[in-house]
Amino acid sequence: MRHTLCLGGVTILLFLVETVTGALLMFYYVPSPAEAYPSTAAIATTVPYGNVIRNMHRLAAEGMVLTVLLHMTRVFVTGSYQPPRQLNWLVGVLLLLATLAFSFTGYLLPWDQLSYWAITIGTNVAEAVPWIGSSILLMLRGEPSVGAAALLRFYALHVFVLPIAVIIGISFHIYKVRKQGISRPL
Repeated sequence: MRHTLCLGGVTILLFLVETVTGALLMFYYVPSPAEAYPSTAAIATTVPYGNVIRNMHRLAAEGMVLTVLLHMTRVFVTGSYQPPRQLNWLVGVLLLLATLAFSFTGYLLPWDQLSYWAITIGTNVAEAVPWIGSSILLMLRGEPSVGAAALLRFYALHVFVLPIAVIIGISFHIYKVRKQGISRPL
């Protein structure tokens, strides 16, 4: 089990790869319904090393989801979520959810048919939440139907809101690990 202690660090490394490649992709991506797909296609075909950067971004995202899940599994199996580490476990769960949100919002940005239907289905699922579902739907889409407002909102979530939340979460998570030490297996 000792080799699994590095999964958190690998996740942070992948987040840094995501940050650098994402910043490079922002130079060429245009978050509008008319330009999102053409700009994504241009990144893949005409931007020097654009396809490499985009694939690095995608693969690092998939790797980040995998390493976060493996890290959480290790923490659970070894009982490292028990006192006095419950708050750090909660922060880890929130970071897992943020990672999944990153993956989902990034999946929507090419604005192709797959993305369009993913955002439609995803926001319709959010609408199913009792009492507040219609408010959540409107907050995510910006209007009753999927369009420019929805794309811009998910872009803002992907490049601004989620990165800030994850940086704060990782910083707190590392602080707590440094303060409490690494939990040893049961």
